[in-house]
Amino acid sequence: MMAMLSAMMTQAEACAAECMKYADMHEDCRMCAEVCRQCAMACSEMMASMSDSMA
Repeated sequence: MMAMLSAMMTQAEACAAECMKYADMHEDCRMCAEVCRQCAMACSEMMASMSDSMA
């Protein structure tokens, strides 16, 4: 599960970075970048929560 969350976080961060390149020109890209950042943050928080419960 940790590997899947890590992979998802990596993909979400990459998507956010790519969408930010066009965020000034396209509202949908700005929205996508924001949602991808939120997804990456949620994955990070879930991983931390799982790590804490395993300790």
